[in-house]
Amino acid sequence: MSLAPGGATRAALLDAAETCLERFGAEKMLMNDVAREAGFSRPTLYRYFADREALIRGVRSRHSERVARRALRHIARQRTLEDKIVEGLMFLIEHGRAGAHLPANPGTARAIADRVWIPVLGEAGLGDDDHLDEALDWLAHLNLQMAAHVEGHDDTDARVRVRALIRRFVLPAFIAPPPEALPGTPHRLPGRTRSGRGHSGPQSCVSGHRRSFHPP
Repeated sequence: MSLAPGGATRAALLDAAETCLERFGAEKMLMNDVAREAGFSRPTLYRYFADREALIRGVRSRHSERVARRALRHIARQRTLEDKIVEGLMFLIEHGRAGAHLPANPGTARAIADRVWIPVLGEAGLGDDDHLDEALDWLAHLNLQMAAHVEGHDDTDARVRVRALIRRFVLPAFIAPPPEALPGTPHRLPGRTRSGRGHSGPQSCVSGHRRSFHPP
């Protein structure tokens, strides 16, 4: 195959790598397989990717960027911050995996979380919060955990349950209910005891009109 411009060559090699990953799996895929599938020589492949691990990282990175772009478009269609968080998480749970040919990867989940949630939370006034990094780690973990929960379920029941769990337990970490919801009593998040134990993620409160995260 004649060499295409650099970006097109790299994309063709990544396309071939995805095909080979689906065909052989991550453990058995060889660089020779990818070069043959792409129609390029081995030296050309090694010019772009030093080894198989670098090639797999490239596949993951491109997947992360594609999913993040689609997720941001989906989130932009939601009207409220509540819906942006719920529907954004649901989208990533359903589409965030890089396919069955690659195992779940915390680094990939975190990269997607950064690309998606930093602008979304920043627009909501949470982008400079002291606990933003902790919240991003938590969202990435939730993405992996809940994706495993719905994986393999074609019916809508699992997704309905996951969406309900997000609304009940995740939203309060970012959006505190109005003070009048509990007149005369300090606000406590669901699952949190008087001792401060029992909550599994970052918490939120409202100080004036500003929302902020607070660790458990």
